[in-house]
Amino acid sequence: MDIKAFWDQFIKAYPDFKGDTYTAWQFGVNPSHLADLVITGVKTATTSAYKLYGIDDEPLPQIGDLSIVLNHTNEPQCVIITTHVYLSPYTKISESHAYKEGEGDLSLQYWKKAHHEFFFEEFKLHGLKWSETEIMVCEEFKCLYTYLDSKMD
Repeated sequence: MDIKAFWDQFIKAYPDFKGDTYTAWQFGVNPSHLADLVITGVKTATTSAYKLYGIDDEPLPQIGDLSIVLNHTNEPQCVIITTHVYLSPYTKISESHAYKEGEGDLSLQYWKKAHHEFFFEEFKLHGLKWSETEIMVCEEFKCLYTYLDSKMD
């Protein structure tokens, strides 16, 4: 199903969101796996680098933002709504936030290792040097609708 058709199915199920806008995007290095974690309720948060929003000319996430999460082939998997956004230095990311990211063994140690590697590569792609002093955008969200729901509509 294409993105517009998926959104239309979502609006049929949640008409209060009619007229709202959305963005469609993939999570990180393994988009299909991470989308599955969202669908199963394991992943309820994500982290991005504050500095890259300015470079990519993208707005920071806001409470109430709607997003369609895509898999590795850009197929819609679910609709999420942002419920909380805050800034934190990379070194101050909490165990609670790492747990909500839903990845690996859910520990802060795992989160720091995986995200250090991820952000190192992201900064390198932008011609920047990664540092653990960077400010992070921490976003929490709720899954409202999945591709499984769309098959029942």
